[in-house]
Amino acid sequence: MRRYDVVCIGRACVDEILVVDSFPAEDTKAPLRERLTEGGGQASTAACLAAHLGGRVAFLGVLGEDAPGRFARQRMARFGVDLGPCPRPRGRTPVAFCLASRATGSRTIVYEPSAEPLTERDVPPSLIPEASVILVDPQAEHLLPYLVPLCRQAGTLVVADAEHARPGWERTWGLVDVLAAGSSFLAEVFPGLSPVAALERLASRTPAACLATLGPEGALAWIDGKPRRFPAPRVEVRDTTGAGDAFHGALALALARGVAAPEAIGWAVRVASLCCRGLGGRSFPGLDEARPFPWEPR
Repeated sequence: MRRYDVVCIGRACVDEILVVDSFPAEDTKAPLRERLTEGGGQASTAACLAAHLGGRVAFLGVLGEDAPGRFARQRMARFGVDLGPCPRPRGRTPVAFCLASRATGSRTIVYEPSAEPLTERDVPPSLIPEASVILVDPQAEHLLPYLVPLCRQAGTLVVADAEHARPGWERTWGLVDVLAAGSSFLAEVFPGLSPVAALERLASRTPAACLATLGPEGALAWIDGKPRRFPAPRVEVRDTTGAGDAFHGALALALARGVAAPEAIGWAVRVASLCCRGLGGRSFPGLDEARPFPWEPR
């Protein structure tokens, strides 16, 4: 048995969640109804979700030795995430400001970019064989040409949280085993195409298994040469912050436990939807709500 089900590599930050009745227009004022400080970042939140659901999970990312960095580490540790693989603290920990609308349940994020990039020296090769799945977010995209050959040699699956597509994405995101693209990724690579047509084109450009997250519409995957939809269950949406990160954490955990892709995607959509009922990106469902776990016998 490997030491970890999932190792999440990428961004960690602190989220300041600000709740208003509705998004204010420019140059206006609006009363602040609620405020919450929580850990954030794509890989960090995915790691917390997977650990919360019983996974053996580690996080690798750069955090500063400052108050936000200490807070982010404390929040990950609370969920049982192993921070041992992280490099020594350096730089300044970024903060993101998430404006959530009561009227729509949607959010707008203004974030500080991560000041200190991850380097190849931050990822010891000995870590790779210890993980069944490596989940990489946009903060670590540039490391994929280094990571993927190590993962191939170790038999470790590489899952990508691909939010945006930069020029030359085939040389990074195109190398992975499972390419979970955001709707923004599809629109940037294949402007004007429907999600189905864009996903078909994406699958023709990479050997990776391709899927796309579509927000309230759930997810879409290209399986056995045809599209398959995974609709999201109806929930009372309070805040969508971190829902995509939760999806990737649940997907990676299910794949690490040997679950077939269709079952893993459907379960990840359900878990991510349940996360939208609370405030902030760490409002995870209880274990009983997340069941049945797709790796457990029925």
